[in-house]
Amino acid sequence: MTSIAQTIISTLQKGAPVKGAPGVGAGHEEYWGPIAVNMVNHVCNPLQSSDWKSDLTRSRQKLKDKVIWASELGKLCDRQLWYKMHTPEQAEMIGGSAKFKFTYGHMLEEMALAYCRASGMSVSHEQFSIVEQLPNGWTVRGRIDAVIEGRIVDVKSCSSFAFKGYKDSQYLDNSNDSWGYVEQLGFYEKNKEQLGTLPAPKLMLDTPFHAHIYPEFLFIDKQNGSMVSRASVSDNITAIWKSTERWAEEMENTRGAPERFYQAEPEGLSGNMKIPTPCSYCDFKKTCWPGLKAYLSSKGPLYLSEVKKTPKIPEIEVPLTRAEWVANESKVQKAAG
Repeated sequence: MTSIAQTIISTLQKGAPVKGAPGVGAGHEEYWGPIAVNMVNHVCNPLQSSDWKSDLTRSRQKLKDKVIWASELGKLCDRQLWYKMHTPEQAEMIGGSAKFKFTYGHMLEEMALAYCRASGMSVSHEQFSIVEQLPNGWTVRGRIDAVIEGRIVDVKSCSSFAFKGYKDSQYLDNSNDSWGYVEQLGFYEKNKEQLGTLPAPKLMLDTPFHAHIYPEFLFIDKQNGSMVSRASVSDNITAIWKSTERWAEEMENTRGAPERFYQAEPEGLSGNMKIPTPCSYCDFKKTCWPGLKAYLSSKGPLYLSEVKKTPKIPEIEVPLTRAEWVANESKVQKAAG
């Protein structure tokens, strides 16, 4: 008995595909061709998605059409989603370095699925669309990464620090999932009848809870290549549906952004206050935390909402919002013209 992650690693260690799995070179283009095309598409997409005006239009259209993505279901902060739908121009402008970094996850996903096939596992329903109409008029949409060996799987690349937490957990549920991943897979599991008949598993993989095959995450440490499979156990998906009326009312209000979910935290004994980790990854942190300052620590950017004592590390610029970037570009163009 083994897991998806262990099967991939074992195949790579052997240095050859298992019997019956596709090989490489002449005669196998039909198998590897689509993977190569997907790789190229992931590399080229950032070059074709620089139209920030189209991004703003899509964000506002989501509110008009009452659409939420499955990846947003588990978000704890309503304020973040409200900003995203009502004031998308206040989101951080995604720089070239960030876009380059985002391709890592897409490439790792394609590689993982390719090695799943090369390991003899059944892989189907890649990027299959799942849609559910909610009673309050809102629609939830999402795309699964794939069905592997009869189970819904979402591939997540992460840092070594985050990977350790996932590796140390037997499974993910609402008690140890701070990013809302469990609700996303819970939504897919709830609507898995839309997948139709699934291909029969080819291998005898381990099931953490033998009475039921739960959807799984395949976590990949993007720094050292380690992998681990973890079941996603959602016990909160019904509660999400019950709260959608309140959530929809919050998103549709025009009175202003909801209250901030997270609170600032003390940064050591200096008297300085830092924003919580989820806020540091939010595209709207500059709008949400007026006067925010950023410093470069050994662990990465440190965002302080209140500075009582100036840190003895370099201060860096808080990323520009789209609105600020556009204003700066206009000034440059006027000066040049």
